[in-house]
Amino acid sequence: MATYLPGKDAHLDATMVLAVTVPPGAAAGTPIDTRRLAQLRPHSGGAYRAYIAVHSPAWQPGLTRVRTQDGHRVWTGDVTRYPVLTRQNRRDIVFGVGDTSNRTHAQMDEPFEVLAEAGDIYIPDRNAFDPKRHVHGWRVIPKVAVKVVKTWLAKREGGNRRNRGR
Repeated sequence: MATYLPGKDAHLDATMVLAVTVPPGAAAGTPIDTRRLAQLRPHSGGAYRAYIAVHSPAWQPGLTRVRTQDGHRVWTGDVTRYPVLTRQNRRDIVFGVGDTSNRTHAQMDEPFEVLAEAGDIYIPDRNAFDPKRHVHGWRVIPKVAVKVVKTWLAKREGGNRRNRGR
């Protein structure tokens, strides 16, 4: 919000004062690697926006961020707790909600694929089902949670192999 705007005859070097209010609880929000974000910006606006967007919905205290016995919050390994991004979600993230241009599936998905190839995100399932919203899409995990998710998936898969044929 602007608290002081120079008059209409002001020079370009006139002072303007902006007041920025951080939303309540924002200090405990998802951490984002700002150096990586700065690297992405000049190369791909879509990847830049996707990088931010993957972190935001994944940070859900009580769902993806769970309490340990000592009271700390950690990422859950349970991949099914992470949000599913539909094709429309991915389009909105990459091109903006108001975009009406004719876009190919590859154009919508490429920024996410670029991030996955670079190790910034993990896409364990490109046909995940979200039972709450009754939609299919990509389950996308931020880099900070990848290790715990892969460990959980390996344990689950290992448990399924041992029980086959019994």
